[in-house]
Amino acid sequence: MAGIDVRHIPYRGVAPALTDILGGRISGMIVNMISAKPHVDARTLRALAVSARQRTPGMPDIPTIAEAGVPNYEALQWFGLLAPAGTPASIVNRLQAEIAKALQSADVNARLAADGAEPVGSTPGAFAALIKDELGKWSEVARAANIQPIE
Repeated sequence: MAGIDVRHIPYRGVAPALTDILGGRISGMIVNMISAKPHVDARTLRALAVSARQRTPGMPDIPTIAEAGVPNYEALQWFGLLAPAGTPASIVNRLQAEIAKALQSADVNARLAADGAEPVGSTPGAFAALIKDELGKWSEVARAANIQPIE
């Protein structure tokens, strides 16, 4: 979207990549907020932008990538709870209700906010729609970049 050429350097996890950026062996990376925030707070890393559509409450002074000049950019790391196919709707709905309730508690919210995470606790239907949208978006990115599946 930005029309730039960036080289992907595969790592076996975030920790070795953070070690290399902190050590000056690589010049930049896209990393989740949970991993980056302690280093940004300690001023050992400089955050250039967040990849959400809106600024994040965990780092409100950091602009979005869209604000930095790439309109409509969004790439989020999200976590969700899934159940096996065929799990009765009553169980799925009960789990969702209890998890949403926990995500609204002050203790859980404080812990997640400290890590820069923003809890949602959406419905099973909304989460299914998010997964479908994300699969479509990233499938298109892979096609545009001519990324072939491994066989």
